[in-house]
This record gives sequence, structure tokens and C-alpha cells, in this order.
Amino acid sequence: MTRAPTSTPTRAPTCSRRSWPKAPVSHWRSASGFEVDFVLGDHVAVEVKAKEHVGAQDLRSLAEEHPIQRCVCVSLERRRREVDGVTILPLRQFLDELWAGVFGV
Repeated sequence: MTRAPTSTPTRAPTCSRRSWPKAPVSHWRSASGFEVDFVLGDHVAVEVKAKEHVGAQDLRSLAEEHPIQRCVCVSLERRRREVDGVTILPLRQFLDELWAGVFGV
């Protein structure tokens, strides 16, 4: 008898109401049609890519003009790195920094 594959749900980090980020979360679409997945507050743009290697072409939406102080790409990469002023972070590191308040939200 064969068993059906099972998946284990990923649990979000636990946090208290007091530690929850207070800045609004939104998104934007540029005039040329590129879209940024999340904007934290009014100063951090976050693009999410389900890839193990993010290239400059994957970051086009973050290159569009917008008054943003910091651009971050969350991906399946194993190490933090910078590409054209965009910080590329592994998912776990992004979540750790988000809950630690590194992004100011």
C-alpha cells in the first residue's frame, strides 16, 4: 500500500500583539506595469521570489522610480547579498530581521 505524500504546514513566527509591526503594509504597481509585492510603511519595498538564484532581471520592479529608502528581495537563496542596491535575503533571515525591527516597522 502506498501512502499519499503529506506536507507539513509552515508556521509563522509567533509574536505578541505588542511586538507586531505597526507600520501599514501595502504594494505598488509602476506606470510601466511592474509590481512590488509589499511596501512596509513608506520606506521598505519587498519583492518575493521563489528562486534559489535571483538575478538583476528579477529586480526590475524595485528599479522603478519610487520614494523608497530600502529595497529588499526575499528568496530561497542561502546567503545575504547585494545586487544594484537591493538587499537579497534568505526567507528565514528576512523574518528574523523583520521581527527584530531591523526594517523600522
